[in-house]
Amino acid sequence: MSVETLAALLARRLDEAGRAGDASVSVAELHRTLLPYHICRGSVGYATKAEYDIEMLELLTSERYLLSAETELRSAVRDEAASPEPGLGFLKNFAAAQLEIQSDLSTVFDAPASALAGEAPESSAFEPATLSDLPVAGPAGTPDEDLPAHAACWKCNRELPPRPDLRFCVFCGADQDRPCCQACGEEMTAEWAFCPRCGKGVAAASTASA
Repeated sequence: MSVETLAALLARRLDEAGRAGDASVSVAELHRTLLPYHICRGSVGYATKAEYDIEMLELLTSERYLLSAETELRSAVRDEAASPEPGLGFLKNFAAAQLEIQSDLSTVFDAPASALAGEAPESSAFEPATLSDLPVAGPAGTPDEDLPAHAACWKCNRELPPRPDLRFCVFCGADQDRPCCQACGEEMTAEWAFCPRCGKGVAAASTASA
């Protein structure tokens, strides 16, 4: 894997969303909607969430494809990338921060299909789904953030109506403020009792953060 492969996937995702000409993207859109783990895992072929986290941090620190004008965000990304167990939980503190899309992003758009499949050999049974078939990640913002129009519910994956005040899925009733582990920031499903990344119980993690 390489940061170029992740950048190529971002370029394709923006193009499929009709946003190839956009000048910027927010941190929340990048992490939760355009390049969430479940989409990158299927398209790029990450073996673990840790591998995805590291390359996402590389994308944010390279400044070749995305550039942040916020010094605090740049510093936080560098510090996290240098930590013993880097993760992306801290990005929720910069959800509204804007990342300027650099011209080099367009140069990786035509990356060969094998690059987006983790360069799997032809004999491999792994066959990534086309990007247009993959579900869009549900929003996972704070109560102060508006849900993006045309987002999909994280639980039932049905497209939500374009209402900025929508907080619950109109089809299954799922709370769209998707929960995260209080200990490490890992994205979780509401029914889970333990974090898949650090193993902390939901109740224990909440107590530790209090």
